[in-house]
Order: sequence, then C-alpha cells, then structure tokens
Amino acid sequence: TGELPALDRGAFALRITGGEGKLSTLPDPDAASSRERHELDVTLAPGGELRFSGRIESSGVGAPSWRRRYHAEATQRERVASDLAGLFGPVELSPGARGLRLSDLDAIEKPVVLDIGGAATAAQESGGWSIPAGSSHDLVRRYASRPERSQALLVGPPRVYEELLTVRRPPGTVVSSSPRSTKLSTPFGEFELAVSEEGSVTKISTRLVLRVSRIAAGDYPAWRAFCQAVDAAAGARLLVTKS
Repeated sequence: TGELPALDRGAFALRITGGEGKLSTLPDPDAASSRERHELDVTLAPGGELRFSGRIESSGVGAPSWRRRYHAEATQRERVASDLAGLFGPVELSPGARGLRLSDLDAIEKPVVLDIGGAATAAQESGGWSIPAGSSHDLVRRYASRPERSQALLVGPPRVYEELLTVRRPPGTVVSSSPRSTKLSTPFGEFELAVSEEGSVTKISTRLVLRVSRIAAGDYPAWRAFCQAVDAAAGARLLVTKS
C-alpha cells in the first residue's frame, strides 16, 4: 500500500504465515510516494475580485485524511471553502460542479482529486492588490518553534508539496513586487520557487520536498534554519498596482 499510516511507517511488525512468526520492518516509502499538488489559475478584476479555478490532488500518506475530511457530502463545500480561505481569505465556490467536483473518495489507493472554482477578494496593500504567492507551509510553527532541542524531533513521513499559481492581471496594471526565485537544498529536504512573467500573466511555481522523518537533536539548528528560509520565501506575496 502507498497509504500506510504515518505512525506505521518504518515500524517493527510481526508477520505470521502458516502459524510461524517472523519479525520484519514495515516499509517507509520515499518522498515521491506521498505528494500534494495544487494548480490554480487566478484572474484579478479591476475592482480587486479574484476568480479562480484549478485542481488540488493528494496521494500517499495524506490521501486517507482527505477522504475522511470530504467524505460527508453535506459538508464538502463548506470544508473546501474553509481550506481555501487559508490562501485567499473568505471564498465563495461557484454553483454546482463548476465550484466543486471530487474524485471517487471510496477508491482506496487512488489519488484524491478536487476540481474547484469560485471567487474571492484580493487584499488591499500599498494602493494595490496583494495575492499570496502560494500556500504557507508554516514549518517553523509546526516543526521548529523551539530555539533548541535536547531530543530528536519527529516531523512525519517524507513527502512532496507542489504548487503552480497562474495570475492574470487586468489591463492598466503592473506587478510592483513579486517573490524572488529561490532554491534551497539540504540533507533534510529541498525547496524551490520560480517566477516567470509573460505579458499580463505571472506564473509562480513552488516545490517543497521533505526527505527525512526524524531530525537528530544535533541537526536541529540546521533544520530550524531550513524551516525559516522556506517560510520566508513561501510567505511572499504578489503586489499588483495601477500603471
């Protein structure tokens, strides 16, 4: 299974076949086996309204929790809107399948896929509109809030987060500020952010790879520095102003 629960990965197990027992170690799949990917296309209107559409997908260790979260049909739209609010602020999904369409949540081992569409309002900043460059990973708060540690830190199974954000701005506007392209590589993982512009379209892609599930106490300062660098880069915003 590619969806072995996080706490079972790498654990000792007793396998019993034909009445005989054998001690073994459960697999601990690499980062590529657990992937979360967001592809979002956002159009900014002159008044600051954001129209968005896209696809969100999860496979591997995170997929079962997504199935549980979205399985109840009565609360699907409310929960998806709540999750998207972490990126855009309050959102309103479009009616029907244009706003939300889910893959078969009972298809175990298959990726969980959400096709989404709706509207939000861009935050105003410095006389323009501010749009997040991508999802905040919040690594420091989650995994490195202490200045130092005397024991090892468990950060969960290896996994990959990918995001492609396409922003289309209206005529008469310019990008006043955008994230800087960044590339980080450490023994713990990697982070890359790339920005490209073509006419009135800005594309921002991010990729975070967490390669280890356990951080030794002696490696914690370097791990914390990696988390801080990722949060600083991923927390940048795109500022669009009138030309």
